[in-house]
Amino acid sequence: MKRLKLCLLALIICFGLCSCEGIGFTSIRRYADCMNRNWHLNLPETDVEIYVKNSGASFTGDGIRYHILQYDEESADIILKSFDWEAGELNSELADKMEEWLDSIDVPLEDRPKQNEWKHTTLLRKECNSDHLIMFFDEDTNQLYVVEYFL
Repeated sequence: MKRLKLCLLALIICFGLCSCEGIGFTSIRRYADCMNRNWHLNLPETDVEIYVKNSGASFTGDGIRYHILQYDEESADIILKSFDWEAGELNSELADKMEEWLDSIDVPLEDRPKQNEWKHTTLLRKECNSDHLIMFFDEDTNQLYVVEYFL
């Protein structure tokens, strides 16, 4: 009788896990899916996250997220064609804010984007002007640096 109960419990757990995957709970782990949900952007998928840091879990989803993603040549080309990239530095007010955000989650200086060397683009969430997305792209290494700030 004990074995039957254990088998039934194991079956229920397996069914529950499979159901969660079917509903889509596990796909939220993919960063490209998160970018699509949060910013309505279609980034190419990558399995290589070079650096990930955030301000931790929050009930309301606010906080700071920082990613460095590695892309292959084909995906890098898609990224370059998908956004209005600018050369040069960010405006000083936004650059200062970004540095404060990265300081608050203890991102070392060597892991931060090089503002004056790489192309960048910025977005504000349309329904809330306090949420910011800043992306830098290093064409030499095909790395995308993503800074997200949610209030």
